[in-house]
Amino acid sequence: MRQASFEEKMKAVEQDAYDARMAAMTLPTRGTCIVDDETAVMDREYFEALGEYSMSMPTGVFIGKRWKRDLNGNAPHWKCSKCGALFTGWTTEGHPCNKQGCGVAVGGVLHFFEMPPHWVMAEYVKTDDPSMAGTKWREIIVL
Repeated sequence: MRQASFEEKMKAVEQDAYDARMAAMTLPTRGTCIVDDETAVMDREYFEALGEYSMSMPTGVFIGKRWKRDLNGNAPHWKCSKCGALFTGWTTEGHPCNKQGCGVAVGGVLHFFEMPPHWVMAEYVKTDDPSMAGTKWREIIVL
């Protein structure tokens, strides 16, 4: 197995330092956040300071960059008045339910309802391919 040259090692160290500087500029400067593999526990101040990208991805990919997303906030939610089936997507109030055995014949129509927010935190992480970044998602708990 070939060992990396000094120049290759220095380039990797410089890239890591660059990524760390760029990620530090995107992290909230207020509040506290502690993470494990599945959860991000933070105070309200840190939560409010995180950038929100519920309907897009942030620009600039830097290892360590973090943001929040509301998984229930991307589209309206609908519930059938007859069978109780839940739907997410774009339709209109009173549209017939399309679940089999329901719908116009039995009076099943859709009504808009609010879903509670489901917040997750994303963070760009290293992958085996140095030209790519992965995204680590964690459930947010606000204390």
